[in-house]
Amino acid sequence: MFPRRLSHFSSLHKISYTTDIAGAIEKGTVIGTYHTVFGIFVFPASVIAGYLWQTCSIDIAFIFSAVVSFLAFLMMLGFKTTSYS
Repeated sequence: MFPRRLSHFSSLHKISYTTDIAGAIEKGTVIGTYHTVFGIFVFPASVIAGYLWQTCSIDIAFIFSAVVSFLAFLMMLGFKTTSYS
């Protein structure tokens, strides 16, 4: 089914975290909600980065991006992980 060089990808069990936590009936809703929220937050992030790039400098835009990414990382550390298998 898969070419020899891609055969290792066919053994992957977990496709994504969002489909793992959703029930069989709710998968479409969960995936749609995820992509909607992602899109809502990506647009303002792009506008802010573009504004910082144009008005301040490229360095400020990347520093802002690094700080926000680090804050997101710290927030993710606070989430409790649960195995659904």
